[in-house]
Amino acid sequence: MVRLVAERIGVILRDEHARVAQLRTRGSLALLAEAGEMFAGTLDVQLTATLAARLVVPRLASWAAVWTVFQRAPVLQAVAHADESMLEGMRGALLSPETRDWLHDQLRLGAMARAALVPPKNLGALCGMDTDACGECFTLPLTARGRLLGLMLVGCEQGRGFVVDELALLADLSRTAALAIDNARLYEEQTAIAEGLQSWLLPRELPNVAGCEFGARYAPAGEGNEVGGDFYDVFPLPGGGCGIAIGDVCGKGAEAAAITGIAREVLRLLIRDGQSPPMALARLNEALIALGDRGRLCTVVLGTVRRREDGIAVRFSSAGHPPPVHLGAFDKARFVGTSGSLLGVLPDIDVSDDEVILAPGDSLVLYTDGVTERRGPSGMFGEENLLETLRGARGATAPELAGVVQTATQQFGQFGAPRDDLAVLVVRATDPL
Repeated sequence: MVRLVAERIGVILRDEHARVAQLRTRGSLALLAEAGEMFAGTLDVQLTATLAARLVVPRLASWAAVWTVFQRAPVLQAVAHADESMLEGMRGALLSPETRDWLHDQLRLGAMARAALVPPKNLGALCGMDTDACGECFTLPLTARGRLLGLMLVGCEQGRGFVVDELALLADLSRTAALAIDNARLYEEQTAIAEGLQSWLLPRELPNVAGCEFGARYAPAGEGNEVGGDFYDVFPLPGGGCGIAIGDVCGKGAEAAAITGIAREVLRLLIRDGQSPPMALARLNEALIALGDRGRLCTVVLGTVRRREDGIAVRFSSAGHPPPVHLGAFDKARFVGTSGSLLGVLPDIDVSDDEVILAPGDSLVLYTDGVTERRGPSGMFGEENLLETLRGARGATAPELAGVVQTATQQFGQFGAPRDDLAVLVVRATDPL
């Protein structure tokens, strides 16, 4: 009889153990699925680290901290604690010189390459509390694609230790977090490179010219880590006045940026050397065709801005680019100039040599096709919407006028992602001459 009862109890215990193990497995899978979904929603390193810490606390640990080490020195990205009143004290301890020295020692010795139990003698400095009040603490490496990216530190309250299942789940979470951090790191690096490259393709500031002012806006389409093909430029000329240019290179990315850089510098050099806009465009066309398969199609409006007795004279030529708009201080807005040949296609191009005189209050608005071809619910923004927008902004300064065009275009297409970059350049005559 006793034997039968013992066997029955053994069966019940085994079933209960299997049920508990099954529940733990389901809980672990649910937590990993939640982690994957949360990490997929961000490409920010600090936010990813914060999510990792908050996934761990309080479900698996009493507190957690995440460092990244792909910079020159370890950077504390996130701290989480089940008791929020302890958070600031712990953060201060984790930022202390003692903790920094401990981290450097771990890196130097290669201890971060594997999960390890933190020795009790180090716990007080790390936790910001008495050593006797600390429970177990483990370091978990954040490694992805064969590279150590950071460290996750997890600890539990006094009198409690981590069980094997919890440590296994923490190891899985650290691997998932490491991959998410690496993706965010790569995205941030690409974005920084794109922003730096884009900043070199646009003037840092617009020059001052007596009697006129300049305004410009630029908005790339697509992701922030993608270099656009649109550009504008304003640069002083040796004999006085300024050269102006606005253009659109076909495509995006590094190849388009390379062509943009070539076009910008070639045009600057030729106009400063005294070449007329039509001649400078012809020389740029030769340079683009000489690149062969590496060349790109390009549209440009190139001109010079000089002060004369009768006003601000803008002499310009268009190579396949949308026509500028002359916005009078009192009369209507109108398109000016003649669109010539596209650059980078045929050896010989046909471009006009046009001139507009801007009286005080007049503006010349140059733009790329990202303005007129912006799509909205009712079709494209178009030329008529552009003219109507400019008529309503008559009297605005050059920077304000450029901002009005950008805002109107973006609001028109706010329900869909823009397909093309947007650039606007405004030349406005100011004081009486």
